[in-house]
Amino acid sequence: MRFLFLFLLLFYTSLLGDCKDEYSNEKYITAPDSFFDVVKVNLTKWFDKRIPFEFKKTQIQNKIYYLRENYYKVYKEYIYPVKSGVWKLHVDKNGLIDELEYAKVLEYQNDNESMANEINDELENLWFDWEADQYEAIMKPEDIKLHVKKIYFSLNLYMYGNEDNQLKLKNSILNFHIINNSHEVNDFLECIQKPN
Repeated sequence: MRFLFLFLLLFYTSLLGDCKDEYSNEKYITAPDSFFDVVKVNLTKWFDKRIPFEFKKTQIQNKIYYLRENYYKVYKEYIYPVKSGVWKLHVDKNGLIDELEYAKVLEYQNDNESMANEINDELENLWFDWEADQYEAIMKPEDIKLHVKKIYFSLNLYMYGNEDNQLKLKNSILNFHIINNSHEVNDFLECIQKPN
């Protein structure tokens, strides 16, 4: 039995060759239906498109982003959203959008644990834990791999404004950081089709 397992593992590895297994389509799960009820953004409207005029070019830690005016604030090294909607974009080398951040400002303020449990219940338990400092909390694990039809993306969720936050926000804010991985997944699928 052990020999058969090793043989199958070697066979699969030889099929992959130089293909980047981290972008295997099998590592992406179908996004829960509730995802788009929470994140009210149409990914096909944003990904692989040019930057809309209301976003201004900004450099953050040696990386260029585009921020939507009046949708964010800066405190020390933190840049965080203050209005609901898409507020932060990044583009690839061709000038097309490959990352976006969508904020949802809640009508109430919660503590980190209650907020983490609430959002995790709503999004079908994508996360196992959360980690926080006095400014922000992040759901763990990071880089949840999801897909909707042929759009493959990774998702990180940050929370701001929960009780005892140093940002002095009066409402809890959810910030969904969505990174388009569709090109990498398609490259992987093409790669494994090529004869060795």
